[in-house]
Amino acid sequence: MKKGIFVAILLNLSLAAVFSQAIVKTRIFSNPSDAAVYVDGTQIGHTPMEFRFRDGKMYKIQIKKNNYQSLSFDYRGGSGNINKRLEASMPPPKPTKEQHKMASPSREENRRAAKEPHKQPKPNPHDNAQPPCHKPGHDNHHDRHMPPPDKRKCVLSIKSDIPGARVDIDRHFVGHTPVRIELEKGMHEIFVKLPGHRDYFERVKLEHDKDIFIRFR
Repeated sequence: MKKGIFVAILLNLSLAAVFSQAIVKTRIFSNPSDAAVYVDGTQIGHTPMEFRFRDGKMYKIQIKKNNYQSLSFDYRGGSGNINKRLEASMPPPKPTKEQHKMASPSREENRRAAKEPHKQPKPNPHDNAQPPCHKPGHDNHHDRHMPPPDKRKCVLSIKSDIPGARVDIDRHFVGHTPVRIELEKGMHEIFVKLPGHRDYFERVKLEHDKDIFIRFR
């Protein structure tokens, strides 16, 4: 009899341990939406979205969006859905009255400047000197001009065999496939996501216009 009770207790403890490790599907919202969500330092997507947390386990959640203050908080798996409101970043402070006075001359200073006669600068005998002649084939240091930086952009076109996939470039949402966008030359991170299919990620170095076609699995 005692042995049967002991076995039953062990069975109940085993079942409790199994259920304590259950996975709970949780929805994550933010206002405004399309904010990046990080779990324990790893980005898992953008709001609104679903994520599976382990029941009872503590997680470190971060929600970030450009021009809004980031949120960081602890979350226990199985505690329910997450819905956060983001506060806009503070605008730069306006200049004070003292700063405004320092930036603009006073009326008294303007009156003094109007009363004082304009002083003519003394002639410089070197002003009439002719500049040195620039001979062909000789470089003049003062005439050198650095070429302007190359600011041309490249056109990146992204298509997929299943249209409507979400496209993020450099962790910023840009639209859904098919999408066409102008980007600065250089390295860019391309992330394309379609529910029910394997995510697509590629790091691309743009030097000219490029087309990308994705076949989802």
